Amino acid sequence: MPFLSDWLLKGEGFEAVGEKYYLSYPIGGRFENVVSVAEISPCRIVLQLKKGKLGIFGEGLEIRSYCVSDVTVSGKITRVERLC
Repeated sequence: MPFLSDWLLKGEGFEAVGEKYYLSYPIGGRFENVVSVAEISPCRIVLQLKKGKLGIFGEGLEIRSYCVSDVTVSGKITRVERLC
């Protein structure tokens, strides 16, 4: 079963780079299954997921929307990685 975001982002220039997030270089990304925002700064955002944490690194990062369990981040994302 495809994610709702697959349908919403189809044809919008987004690249699926993992099961739960999509990036649109260099303007931001959309992240699914977010429980909370653990840390936020212009160069780093840490999201608490249902299973673990996800670090988003870059420049000028901002949370543009946070709805139910989806977060949209704007800014120049240079790296995304799972954190312990």
